[in-house]
Amino acid sequence: MEPLDLKYRPIPFWSWNDELNPEVLVQQIHWMHERGIGGFFMHARGGLKTPYLGQKWFQCVEACVEEANKLGMKAYAYDENGWPSGFAGGKLLEEEANRDRYLEFAYGPYDKKAMVSYDDSGDSLVRVSSGGRVLNVYERISNSTVDILSKDVVAKFIAATHEEYKKRDRGGLQGFFTDEPQYYRWGHPYTDCLPRYFKEHYGIDILDGLGLMFVEKAGYRQFRYQYWKAMQDLMLHSYSEQIYSWCEANGYKLTGHYVEEVSLFGQMWCCAGVMPMYEYEHIPGVDWLGRLCPDIISPKQVGSAASQLGKKQVITEAFAASGWDVTPLELKRNGDALYWGGVNLICHHLLPYAEHGQRKRDYPAHFIPLNGWVDKAFREFNDYFSYMGKFLSESEENPQIALLQPIRSAYFDYKRMTDDPYFGIKDVELGLEETTLKLTSMHVSWHFVDETLLAEHGFVKEGKLFCGRKGYSILVLPKVLTMDKTTEAYISEFLKQGGRLFAPYGLPEYLEGQKRDYSAWTFSSDLTALRGIDGFSCPDGLDYRLSVRTDKNGEEYLFVMNASEKEIPLSFAKKGMHGFSSLDVETLKRSPLPLKFVLGKGESRILYWTANAAPEKRDLPKIKLPKTYRLCSPVDNFLTLDQLSYSFDGVSFSEKKYHLDALKDLLKKRYKGKLFLKYSFVANHLPPSCELEVEDDRLISVSLNGEECKRLGPSSYEKDLVRYSLAGAMKLGENEVLIQMDYFQKEAVYYALFGENVTESLRNCLVYDCNIEPIYLKGKFGVYGEFQQGGTDKDILGRNFYIGEQKQEIGSLIQDGFPFFHGDIALEGEIQALSEEMMLSIEDRFSSLKVEVNGEEIPGSLFAYRFDLTGPLKKGANRIRLTLTVSPRNCMGPHHTGII
Repeated sequence: MEPLDLKYRPIPFWSWNDELNPEVLVQQIHWMHERGIGGFFMHARGGLKTPYLGQKWFQCVEACVEEANKLGMKAYAYDENGWPSGFAGGKLLEEEANRDRYLEFAYGPYDKKAMVSYDDSGDSLVRVSSGGRVLNVYERISNSTVDILSKDVVAKFIAATHEEYKKRDRGGLQGFFTDEPQYYRWGHPYTDCLPRYFKEHYGIDILDGLGLMFVEKAGYRQFRYQYWKAMQDLMLHSYSEQIYSWCEANGYKLTGHYVEEVSLFGQMWCCAGVMPMYEYEHIPGVDWLGRLCPDIISPKQVGSAASQLGKKQVITEAFAASGWDVTPLELKRNGDALYWGGVNLICHHLLPYAEHGQRKRDYPAHFIPLNGWVDKAFREFNDYFSYMGKFLSESEENPQIALLQPIRSAYFDYKRMTDDPYFGIKDVELGLEETTLKLTSMHVSWHFVDETLLAEHGFVKEGKLFCGRKGYSILVLPKVLTMDKTTEAYISEFLKQGGRLFAPYGLPEYLEGQKRDYSAWTFSSDLTALRGIDGFSCPDGLDYRLSVRTDKNGEEYLFVMNASEKEIPLSFAKKGMHGFSSLDVETLKRSPLPLKFVLGKGESRILYWTANAAPEKRDLPKIKLPKTYRLCSPVDNFLTLDQLSYSFDGVSFSEKKYHLDALKDLLKKRYKGKLFLKYSFVANHLPPSCELEVEDDRLISVSLNGEECKRLGPSSYEKDLVRYSLAGAMKLGENEVLIQMDYFQKEAVYYALFGENVTESLRNCLVYDCNIEPIYLKGKFGVYGEFQQGGTDKDILGRNFYIGEQKQEIGSLIQDGFPFFHGDIALEGEIQALSEEMMLSIEDRFSSLKVEVNGEEIPGSLFAYRFDLTGPLKKGANRIRLTLTVSPRNCMGPHHTGII
């Protein structure tokens, strides 16, 4: 394996979420470096106790930048405390003039407090200054977000944030990550910059038509087109361009992502179209949350724009909210899907500084030692994405097909404040979705073309429509209602020069919101005519994704990835070609592969066409796993106690509640003072060793059955998780743990949670002064209870848990004593082999697995679920040993109810 430039290696969100210690930070940098991380984003986040942008904050930044430089790593600053970016950790909220504006409307008598009023009884809106029933439009002011459509406000943000980093930078800081900047998304957005914009660009008084944003009267389409185009343009130049220009002038790189890229209505919530913003990032970015395979639209948008603009690297914030039990194979599949769209650099979400209290619920899974597979195999995980990312970043995608991004058509009917799940633009939204699914399912290569970027970088030459560096001979219109004049002119010239137009929903009827006749355009509505346009055939379907690219030497290849949860049989055909050579991006070695093969779960391949046929690989018969196993040796097990009753005097206790429900009670009561928390568990067996792990959150005392427990020191996983000895205090039957603490919350907590019109920006940087958390029993015991099937065939529900003796024979980890276990557990059993050449295929989900047969370890990568047992396997009975790494999902939760 060749050494890899660290610029290709992942750059995670490093969550600074507690009281920071420079020595601990430096230790964590070395942990990252040893595991194949190339840099980090220093990310202020919920739970942070060190004052943001204060003296100690910058001391920590300087220590980390210095250490990164020594190791060749790339240190970046995240430009905000929480998100969305722009309010400088709340500093800019102190001046009302900086805050976001939004609009509300109501019918009633003329109100002089209204911003503007209208008579809408006729076909047109008429401004009025009196009347018994009029449409009143009101301007409101946000309490927790700032107006990033104002150049002056953004300049203040730069001064308060970027300039402060620059003052202290001794040459090692790489740049900044800006996260989810947006206009006011919680209502109908407005900015005081609009009146001047309307006057300068459209020559009209915005107040003459502002009511058209809420009612459909004469001219509403044109006005809404103008309004949303102005909002996008103001955000593009006031925020995106201004920060990018500052970074350019000061030698920094700008990266980050804009919010809700996945849909048209999501983009309308936040920016009225995301693609133009990518021009003003050195490393454009996108994000994907959750465990489901990423969508098509968001990675394709950023990948298309980057390709057109010549930006080699594209980053993705990835893996958040996928759950503690997400598997490496599932993460690989999701990363591959993003790479298919044009991404080639990973930003893991999340590597936390600390994991106690609210922090453990910050959109896990987290990439920390507590997560067992990470502790053992994070380097392998990062190596895969690094080498694949390098290879793809040095490649080019040159599709023949461009798909017009139809955000302008969303401007007509979008309504923010509605119960409609599509916010008024269902036809346009579904038209885009169906068109992208069709193109992707036919496995033709294509790019998005954005109208703003086209106006800036477009031209027509030799029958191709160019946007920047990329030219397209075919243009596809999804459901398009309107377009810009520049777009219309380019398409007309494109058709005149012989370009091909496909419009499965027909042609638009408007130009910049006004009626327009497009009947002179010749088009086809049959997208299936595009099948095979790249010169080969393959099966249709959305269970895998494919793109055609050329490597740095100009040789064409296919990037194929499995987007499903099953194996996929594939068959390809191309004239004169009889096989593939499959590239290993880490070793750059190629191996023969037939044109007909099975794409494994989570598998991706780089395939080069060859004229030589490759022999088809013989499928080995699958061997059956044992139904029961023997526990190889006793292990430390866990029982999570997450229900409790609370008391203010230690005498009268509440009913038993889930711990987060108890916290909600205390927050509503605004309680401050001594607090008693009572947890209980049942023991049918007294284990040889047992400890209690409790979060050290303003603790006064911990006792079991009335006996104070001895404090032993911190857990190996988390310094603020403290171990207590239960020696001599545990008894058979019901046991009672009593925790006494000094409880309080600062006023800032209550304001962020319950303040009038407070939105996520303040909640995202919230720090609880006290947390009400589960406690954990740890020892060599079994945990048993009553179990039933959950909502899916993979879920089991349990209750009435108790401690018993650890079983030696295991059929189900959950039902045979280990429902809350996490870590490594080794199980042995017997398998029967019909021949000496057989395959073990693990169909269930698992974090990571080591397989041994007859004492010999079977080779397999982190992502393997199939194991070739040939070699150590013999006919007849064989001994198999499985060492499973079990995720902390069931131990960590959250269980039962929502997150706060």
